[in-house]
Amino acid sequence: MPLLDHILAAVALAFAGAAAWGDLGPMLPYVLGKTGYSGAVHGRIPNKLQLAWLAAGIVALALAYVYPLAGGRYLSREWVEVAEEIPFAAAVLTNAAISLALGVILWLLGLWAAGDAKTFALIAFTLPLSSYRENYFSWFPSFSLFFNTFVAMFLILLIEFTVRTARVLVKSPAAAWAARTKELAARGWEHRIGILKLVILFLGIFTTIRILRHFAREGLEGFLDVNKTVVYIILFLMFRPLMRFAQKKWAIAAAVAMVLGYAVYAFGFDPTGEARYEFVNIGWLAISIILFRYVYDAYLKATDEVPIPHAELRKGMLLADSELLRFKERKQFFTEQIGTISPDGLSQQQADAIRSWFNDNAPDDLIHVARTIPFVPALLIGAILTLAFQGLVYVF
Repeated sequence: MPLLDHILAAVALAFAGAAAWGDLGPMLPYVLGKTGYSGAVHGRIPNKLQLAWLAAGIVALALAYVYPLAGGRYLSREWVEVAEEIPFAAAVLTNAAISLALGVILWLLGLWAAGDAKTFALIAFTLPLSSYRENYFSWFPSFSLFFNTFVAMFLILLIEFTVRTARVLVKSPAAAWAARTKELAARGWEHRIGILKLVILFLGIFTTIRILRHFAREGLEGFLDVNKTVVYIILFLMFRPLMRFAQKKWAIAAAVAMVLGYAVYAFGFDPTGEARYEFVNIGWLAISIILFRYVYDAYLKATDEVPIPHAELRKGMLLADSELLRFKERKQFFTEQIGTISPDGLSQQQADAIRSWFNDNAPDDLIHVARTIPFVPALLIGAILTLAFQGLVYVF
C-alpha cells in the first residue's frame, strides 16, 4: 500500500492549486498586460472549496488511525508519537490552531487578506507533518511553510523587478538607471537619521537576544536559542511598527546602552572571542534587514501605486499610502465617511464616499491605489518548497 503521507500531500497540493487558480486566474489578463489595473478582476477563493478542504483535513485526521489498521503506513503519525512522544491528533490540531492564529494576526496587521489567512491554515492542517523533518519548531512545524511562502513571494517580486528593470534599461538605459539610483540615494540621505535609529534599535534587539542566550539558565537556553531565520522574518514583518518605536527617545537610549554594554564585554572581557564574532554577526544581520526592507519598500512604492480615474475606484481596492495621507489630513471626512479600512480592501460604502469626494473637490484628479498581488500562489509554491526541502529552504 502507498504511504498515506504521499496521498495526503498530493491532496493538500491539489486543494492549494485550486485555491491558487481561484486567486490568480481572474487577474491573468492584467498580469499578461491585456488590461489596465482598474480593469483587473481580483480573484476569490470559493467558500465551498474551503469547506471541502476542511472536510478533507478532518477525513485525513481520521485516516491517520484507520489506515495503519488496514496494513498501510503513515510516517507522520509514527514520527510524531515516537520522536515527539505526544498524541498525533494533538500535534496536528495545535499546529493548525497556531497557523490560524498567525494568519489572523497578519490579517489584522494588514499584511495579507482574510482568504490568505484561511488558506495558510488549511494547508498547515492538511499537509502531512512528515513534510517538516528539518529545521522546524516541534510545537509549530508549519513555521517552515510560513517562511518558505515568503521566500516564494520574494522570488516572484524579484522576477518582476528583474523584468521591469530590463524593460526600463532597454528603453532608456543610462538616463533611467542614473535617475532611479539618484532618487534612491536622495531618499536614503533624507531619512538618514531614521535609518541610523533603526540600526541602533535592531542592534539592541539582537544584543538582548544574545545576552539572554548567554546568561540564561540551562533550563531556558533551549527556549531562547531561536535561530536567526525566525528573528529575521519577525523583524522584517514588524518593520513598520518598529520604525514608529524607533522614534521614542527612551527606546533608542535603552538600545544604545545595551549595545555599548555588550560591546565592552565582547572586546574587553571575553577571552574566547565568541562574543566579538557574535557582535559583528548581529551587526551585519541588523543592517541587512534594514537595507533590504528599505529597498523593498522603495520598490513597492515605485511600482505598486497605480493611478486610475477616480470613477473606476471600486470595492476591494486598497488606497495607496499617498492617498491615505491625503484623506487623513481631512480628519472629519476620513472619520465620518471612511473610517477603518479592512486589509481586504475598501467596502462599497467607502468606495462610493471617496468617488463622491473626488467629484466634488478634484474632478480631474486621478486616484492612486495600491496594486495587490495574489498571495495564494505563493502559498502553493511555499508548500511545494516545504515538501522538496523537508523544512526551511534556508537557515541563516
